[in-house]
Amino acid sequence: MLLVSLLFRLGLEGRSREFGVLMGVGWTSRSVGQQVLTQGVTLAAIGGLLGIVGGVLYAAIMIYGLTTWWSGAVGTRSLYLHVRAQSLIVGWLIAVLISAFLIWRTSRQLRAMSPRSLLSNAGLNAPVLTGAQSSKGRWVVRISTGISLTLLITGVLGLLPSSEAFAGFSIRTVAFFVGGLSSLVATLSAFSRWLAADRSAAVRGGGVRALLTLAIRNAARNRSRSLLTASLIASATFLVVAVASGRRNPAVEAPRRDSGNGGYTLVAETNQPILYDLNTTSGRTKAGINLRSNAEHEALLQKAKFTALRMKPGENASCLNLYQTQLPTLLGVPQAVIDQLSRDQRFKFADTRVSQPWELLAAKEEGGAIPVLGDMNTLQYSLHKGIGSTIDVEDESRSKQSLVVRGMLDSSVFQGVLMMSEENLLRLYPDTPGYRYFLIEVDPSLASKVTTLLETDLADTGFDAERVADRLANFLSVQNTYLSTFQTLGGLGLLLGTVGLGVVMMRNVWERRSELALLRAVGYSSSMLRQLVLLENAFLLTFGLLSGTVAAAVAMAPHLLSIGADVSWSGLGMMIFAVFSAGMLSSIFAVREVARLPMLMALRVE
Repeated sequence: MLLVSLLFRLGLEGRSREFGVLMGVGWTSRSVGQQVLTQGVTLAAIGGLLGIVGGVLYAAIMIYGLTTWWSGAVGTRSLYLHVRAQSLIVGWLIAVLISAFLIWRTSRQLRAMSPRSLLSNAGLNAPVLTGAQSSKGRWVVRISTGISLTLLITGVLGLLPSSEAFAGFSIRTVAFFVGGLSSLVATLSAFSRWLAADRSAAVRGGGVRALLTLAIRNAARNRSRSLLTASLIASATFLVVAVASGRRNPAVEAPRRDSGNGGYTLVAETNQPILYDLNTTSGRTKAGINLRSNAEHEALLQKAKFTALRMKPGENASCLNLYQTQLPTLLGVPQAVIDQLSRDQRFKFADTRVSQPWELLAAKEEGGAIPVLGDMNTLQYSLHKGIGSTIDVEDESRSKQSLVVRGMLDSSVFQGVLMMSEENLLRLYPDTPGYRYFLIEVDPSLASKVTTLLETDLADTGFDAERVADRLANFLSVQNTYLSTFQTLGGLGLLLGTVGLGVVMMRNVWERRSELALLRAVGYSSSMLRQLVLLENAFLLTFGLLSGTVAAAVAMAPHLLSIGADVSWSGLGMMIFAVFSAGMLSSIFAVREVARLPMLMALRVE
């Protein structure tokens, strides 16, 4: 949107004399505005058609990447590009309508201009701020800065509650993100005020410092144009850095009761049910663990605590399964385990506004419905359900029963399954003997030994254990992969912003050809003029990159400070450097334009 506004503004400025002539020979400002809008919408429609082709090609490249480079994350190679004409038409219409609104908003400024101002090429340049405008801008900067600093300081000092705000996001996380956006608004507002300040005083001195001062002043020559350019780069940088900072690696997170691992180290499943309590010596012996021959094994298992759940196998509804699921695996939670989970306040819930969400499993529902809990990702993205939604299932007698979603866990190990009370599971499926799903609480340093022992002695049951962190990492690999695709798309937008910057610089050089010719005549060399253009370009580019990066760092501070943050700083730095390099390369055309300026003709105009 910013790029469309910027490029269309450049087009209007280049045709200001044409519009002045039309208004001078009798055209009304409204007629000129309608003519401009018609031309702009026509170009937007043609550009939208080209964008459809580019979008389909980009989608094809992404599908290829998901089936080759990132195939391990999505779990399948059976992905194919599916293009619907309806989607293309809707996308084209949205793009054209948004462009039409931006074009209308920009062309509306023509009505406020006289033919004389247009003929004199005054253009759409923003004047120095008046007192009222300056006061308004000052308050925007103050309020935005105040919000950002207040949220940042209270967050760092731990004064913000850690309770949930919405959709699994804590108040602290939301506050930091709002603080980051506020800092971006404050920075751009302050930049706008700085550009509009009166700089009629002479630049004193010489050398690189004076040249740099002059280059920075030149950026303020056309305030709206420079502000749009910096805002475009800053916004794109904010998006790219924020997305890149959202990666997580749960493998490095320690077990915590209020997190997605619930304080458990291992999770295990069996093919055959285990009928005995693995927390007791007699139960372990009856289950088939040979403890008498090795006292060390007995001592090892005494340090582990088992939480056993009944399991009715179903479809995999986790994010690792890209296909639509009807009924996921069901887990039956014994009442003693419900009490334990409630007492210990294990796992983190999302959008579940009760103090003891685990006790919802034992609640009685009207009409005989069965309350269930599930992971937020499973419910929203795989089953397309939310709190209060119902899921119809068939019991063993083929009678339909309704499950009611009463709570959602946030990024938990229970992705792909639904949980109900053991009593309700046995009511639906009486022939579900023993326990096949286990959560094991043990010191992480002993996890490998416990896994080897249990998988060896319980091999006849198909006992398969893995670290909870590894299972969560598998789930998050899909999320991290999608973040990579979004980061690539954001990087493309950022590169387009740098191209827009190059176009702006070329336009600036052409408009200032008389000024540059005069500088050349009074002693400035061609090399110094080229440096002047490059420094101006570097100033806008650097400001946009820095302001967007700092704002994104503030917004993502809680995640960046967490142990599980998995940010590729080198990759992010290389991307920002590549964007800066591309922006500087795009200004080469403007620098070449300086060398081609017709100095004599430009001086005559001056």
